Amino acid sequence: MANADAVPPSADATAIVVSDGSPPSSSTPTASWVTPHEYDTLHALAGRRGRAAPSDLAADLAVAPASITARVDTLLRRGFVRRIPSTVDRRRVDVELTDEGEAAWRGAMEVQGAEEHRLLGALSTTERRLLSDLLRRVLLVAEQPTDTQPSD
Repeated sequence: MANADAVPPSADATAIVVSDGSPPSSSTPTASWVTPHEYDTLHALAGRRGRAAPSDLAADLAVAPASITARVDTLLRRGFVRRIPSTVDRRRVDVELTDEGEAAWRGAMEVQGAEEHRLLGALSTTERRLLSDLLRRVLLVAEQPTDTQPSD
């Protein structure tokens, strides 16, 4: 399913191609382009079992509620989500992942996984383990408040 509003990878290196699961190619005629914001929003929604209040998505993604509204509107136009009445508060509207949205998210996950596998394939098992250990150490420091980070 093609989308006229989407950005092909040649114009935006951060775009994620969703296709039949094969690696991204600019010549794939049936590819559907998912922008990083769309991917992040679909991923957050999928992480909440496919249904969430916009305020919950905003908190998950650390963005303003107006930004989530714009993201949901874009995903709605693409048929990836729908707005439905909340089951806990009849004044509220939730966002629900459609089958098309789940397929786009899963396709993007497959493409991302294939690219990670390709890139990490350049390393031996020992090197991948070392890289993982080093990145874990960096992440632990990055997650600490700045006033408690160790000094050398």
